[in-house]
Amino acid sequence: MPAQKLVELYEMPACGDPRSETRFNPVLQDVSQMVKELEAEGVKVVRYFPSEEVTPFMRNPKVAALMMEQRLGALPITMVNGNIIKVQSYPTIEEVRSALAETAETPGKKA
Repeated sequence: MPAQKLVELYEMPACGDPRSETRFNPVLQDVSQMVKELEAEGVKVVRYFPSEEVTPFMRNPKVAALMMEQRLGALPITMVNGNIIKVQSYPTIEEVRSALAETAETPGKKA
């Protein structure tokens, strides 16, 4: 069975539609490009915004613990296959690919 490939981005709240803010923010432009590239490689990428739905933030125990401790200062939080790989800033695509490769080599690894 092929290894799971899941990237979850827990992102900052947005004033309006978070996806429309991308055109004004070069960091979010890079993130959008990264998402497109990963999806083209067969990786499932899910983006969560607290302004849209807070449930995913509270249902994930690792994310909820960070949010309780650091509040919005923890965001963005990036998880790869259930492991937190980066907090307080977005990862590069190389960091995500490295984490995907690492979790594929060691199934069941916990952060």
